Amino acid sequence: MAGSRGFPAALLAIPFAVVLGVAVFLAYRLATGGVGAVVSSLPLALALLYIAGVLGAYGVYVVLRRHAEHERKMIGLYRVIADYLGSLGLRDIEVVELQRIVGRLRPTSGDGEPLRDALLVALFPPSIFYMLYRYNRLLYEHETASLEVLSRLAAIAEKHGVNVDIDTRRLVAERGPGAAAAAAATGGLLAILWAARLAREAAGAMERNSRVEGVIARMLESLRVERPELLRAPGGGGAVAQLRRR
Repeated sequence: MAGSRGFPAALLAIPFAVVLGVAVFLAYRLATGGVGAVVSSLPLALALLYIAGVLGAYGVYVVLRRHAEHERKMIGLYRVIADYLGSLGLRDIEVVELQRIVGRLRPTSGDGEPLRDALLVALFPPSIFYMLYRYNRLLYEHETASLEVLSRLAAIAEKHGVNVDIDTRRLVAERGPGAAAAAAATGGLLAILWAARLAREAAGAMERNSRVEGVIARMLESLRVERPELLRAPGGGGAVAQLRRR
């Protein structure tokens, strides 16, 4: 999972910083040169705002695409782990519940949504405030589903006497539409802080996911059961084999 670390959520802060910079620049020109100075500066200001819009659309596309890729990878991994534990002949209520939870996991966004959302921002730049809220919501929902899986894995490990430390802390804060309204009302200032916070939360959540792989590898190794046919199964055998090699 190392390749999925460090979601570039900070990219979402750049267009807001550019817009605020343009606003400060125009205010300075107005204070020092009057309306005429502002008018003469409009071409540069509009060019910078256009660049901000392009950066915003690019940031939205990259962030949402990376999130979708990471989410699908983790869901696939959880399914392989649930199948593997079931193949060991375990019929604990925790294993059955884990299989039920994993069985209903679905990606929170479709394949074409990152491009669609990026085009929306390109055509209507203020929609980037909504995209901040949307990305926050996607992160929160994915973490909620992941914590369900991790808590069941922790219970299975404890029941079978496997000493592993699975982190089940909540790392992503839930923020409602009011946060997007507040970010817009402050001209993007709060949006910069919000994007920076999301970048830290996403990085923390992915760092945990990366550690979890090693923890689950030790958990499976402690159960001391080999199932070569599962390791060769399409769509996930490589993931289990990778876990066991760590």
